[in-house]
Amino acid sequence: MVRWYWYLTFFGVVFAVNLPWYVAIYFREPQFLKYFFWEHNVMRFLQPFDHLQPIWYYVPILLGGLLPGTLLFAAYFWRLLRPAPGDSANRSSAGGFWLLTGAWCAFFFSCSGSKLPTYVLPAYPFLCLAIGEFVARTKWNTAFRTRALIGGMAALVMVAHYVAVPWYARERSPFGRPELVERFVSDHDVAVVCFPRNCDSLAFYHDRSDMRNVRTKSVNQLMVDCHHRPRTVILFTHHDSLQGFKNTLPPSLEIVETSTLKRKGKSSLLDKFAGATPWGLCDVAVVVPKYHVPPRDGAE
Repeated sequence: MVRWYWYLTFFGVVFAVNLPWYVAIYFREPQFLKYFFWEHNVMRFLQPFDHLQPIWYYVPILLGGLLPGTLLFAAYFWRLLRPAPGDSANRSSAGGFWLLTGAWCAFFFSCSGSKLPTYVLPAYPFLCLAIGEFVARTKWNTAFRTRALIGGMAALVMVAHYVAVPWYARERSPFGRPELVERFVSDHDVAVVCFPRNCDSLAFYHDRSDMRNVRTKSVNQLMVDCHHRPRTVILFTHHDSLQGFKNTLPPSLEIVETSTLKRKGKSSLLDKFAGATPWGLCDVAVVVPKYHVPPRDGAE
């Protein structure tokens, strides 16, 4: 039984680490606490507004993320359902605690409507501890089949690490195909604007601290600013942002060049796995005024 003072110690550490940060944020941005705790925790769970996924979403993520120990879980659950003689006496309360904790974490986030792969990360340490306790308790670590299984899974993980992960990084990185983007952002004399969200990776790779972000509510001001520049490069970071921008473009501006990072052809399975576009960048467009207006005082 856990004594009351251990609970007090635990929550004391939690508050000591977190409370100063939340207090500092509150004094600087008072609306943040409601926005963070209520909208992005409670409302995301009860009334999700983005990242909508089915309840089984974390099943393949957990199975893949637990490699190379995933198949050991099959043996683990088999022994739970059909225990061998002496299993009951050898089981530890710690193993049951780790399994229940990991399973509860996965179940809790599966009940949420908004899901991202990173949400379920806290379940991994407990599930791995549960597998380790099972292997050590049943002496599976001394069996040839266990070593062969782990060796095969380790080989699979190495292939994923050296082949699949680099491929995925190239597919999802805005800089994965430099020939489509580099010529637009390499000239520091040309203004580059991100619309409607930041594209920080391109700013990092090209050492540009001048890549401003313009939100949708400020698109009119963006168009005004385009009249005062001979050339403006716009990085569209939402799937349909370029088309929406074209629909509101005034006659005094024109798009002289575009480049899309959307994958050619439609493959629903590949798009589901790797995304239809890189992470954070969909299209690039060059906007010029038909009648250039000299820069205003203090303007870029």
